[in-house]
Amino acid sequence: MALSKRGLIDGARLKELKGPQGHRNLAFDLLALVAMMREKWTELQGRTGIQAQELDTAEVLGDRVISGVGAREQGPAVVVAAADKRQRAFSLFVKAYDQARRAICFLRWDHGDMDTVAPSLYAGRGGSKRRGPETSEVAPTPPAAAPAPVTPASNSAGAQPAPAAGLPGGSPFTPS
Repeated sequence: MALSKRGLIDGARLKELKGPQGHRNLAFDLLALVAMMREKWTELQGRTGIQAQELDTAEVLGDRVISGVGAREQGPAVVVAAADKRQRAFSLFVKAYDQARRAICFLRWDHGDMDTVAPSLYAGRGGSKRRGPETSEVAPTPPAAAPAPVTPASNSAGAQPAPAAGLPGGSPFTPS
């Protein structure tokens, strides 16, 4: 303000500054002040306590603050993009591993050791809890006894009647 009162820099441009509300405004205002002072540096060089090195330092700091603000604002988008890349990479890995397991299953089918060569990605991760008491083996159920064959009752003449159409032992060509 003192330099604008003396007519060394434009006071109207100072009114355009945003003020110290927020890091972005502070950084842009700092860069605008540096630009104003560099434009009039030949007139200001001996009349102010600011030196050219300090303008360089202020410009670097302004750029760093703007970069930091940008990184902070872009942070959530970067995190989402990284998570998406991780998910896609894992999906490709799972598909490739599944294909490798299929090939190993084909090659090691007779040996039966596929799970030791290429274990499942999901084995040992736990699962649903079992209900009731744990048993190591289920007792096999004995096979049911075959029913005795049915013999038709003999008539008094000793000849067996022909079975009805559609029943076992009957002719499939007999009209019903």
